[in-house]
Amino acid sequence: VSPDGGDDYLLYEILKNHFVQKNYSTTIEKLNQLIGTNINRDTQNRAYFYLGEAQYFSGKYEEAVRSFVKVEQYFPVVSKKWIEASLDRI
Repeated sequence: VSPDGGDDYLLYEILKNHFVQKNYSTTIEKLNQLIGTNINRDTQNRAYFYLGEAQYFSGKYEEAVRSFVKVEQYFPVVSKKWIEASLDRI
């Protein structure tokens, strides 16, 4: 379900148009652009989480760890799993 608008909609569009299509390099680029704007903290945290996933799937495991660490306090269980998986690949 598409959000009505705002920051959530911007994140949704990136995920729908790039992440779901497994175009991870564009996803990384677009999420970094979004994170660099004045978005709300909740959307920023979710953007960092998806950035970490896109980096992981792109083989950028060290970058993925950095992204997941930034949101570990907000998503402790899943972030820990992704951090461990990324570290196993380094």
